[in-house]
Amino acid sequence: MIRQTSILAYREIKKDGVVDTDKQIYMEILRAMGCPSTDREVAAFGKISDMMRMERRRNDLVHEGLIQDAGIRKCSISKRLCHTWWFTC
Repeated sequence: MIRQTSILAYREIKKDGVVDTDKQIYMEILRAMGCPSTDREVAAFGKISDMMRMERRRNDLVHEGLIQDAGIRKCSISKRLCHTWWFTC
């Protein structure tokens, strides 16, 4: 269940253009990296301190069909097994 405050916050940042900007940033970083990457790797490469911000926008990009799960491997940042993400086409 999604809390009402989360819905209101999302609507606010969507209206302000933050969501679209963050999605574009995620895609530009992923493209610059040149290979499937984890959310932590994307955030580190882009020098984004709020990793959750990137994770939220990645979810949006997956739902829009722009990126997809590209498999599981050990993340170079967390040293744990994580999903990697890459473009659908």
